[in-house]
Amino acid sequence: MKKTSDHRKKSRGLPTGQLIVGIIIILAGILLLLETTGIYPTRDILRFVPSLFIILGVWALVKSRLQTFFGPMILILFALAWQLIALDYITWSQIFDFWPIILILIGIYLIIGRYRSRVRESDSAYTSSFAVFGDVEKRNTSSDFTGGELSGIFSDVKFDLRDAKISDVPARLSVSVLFSDVDIIVPPEWNVQIDTLPILAESLDKRRKSEEEHEEVDLIVDGIAVFSDVYIKE
Repeated sequence: MKKTSDHRKKSRGLPTGQLIVGIIIILAGILLLLETTGIYPTRDILRFVPSLFIILGVWALVKSRLQTFFGPMILILFALAWQLIALDYITWSQIFDFWPIILILIGIYLIIGRYRSRVRESDSAYTSSFAVFGDVEKRNTSSDFTGGELSGIFSDVKFDLRDAKISDVPARLSVSVLFSDVDIIVPPEWNVQIDTLPILAESLDKRRKSEEEHEEVDLIVDGIAVFSDVYIKE
């Protein structure tokens, strides 16, 4: 039990994607509610909402250790432009003069991609992944997998658990995705229970029925999928 706790502390050194996005949504909702109900004028504060998305992009870069670069940088640049326009420092027509920056980012992304592995491996008992406008592919090889969190916005997330072992069933994997696709690859004998809330989305176990499937639930997949697909595969 202590070993599992240590793994969780190590993997949770940074806040998770669900926590960051949740905080941003709550803050924006509170500010909008105060403004629309007339309790307190927050229009001037709402002008700085784009800065929250800049913070989200920077956090995504730090969280992925630059493994996911292109998507977060697009988010940062878009939010930065939005913020400058909201503060009347620049206009939309002036923003279009800087479109070559996208070409520069693509070049940097291709160079970085040449020197890094596309599949990130982890032996942590608890894992988390967050993707913004990009693809993330992770493989977990823990001998004591307990669960994790997968979050994505306009992204594709692939999580491979075929080499993982669960000593204390069930493990719990929480999914929070918007306009994203999630593929969770598990051994054929695992009994997977899907408890996600799909909103204009699909959550399915697409594996063939196995005679070796365990009677006890090995993995619970919960969370929310909005305009997204969550599939269990083998």
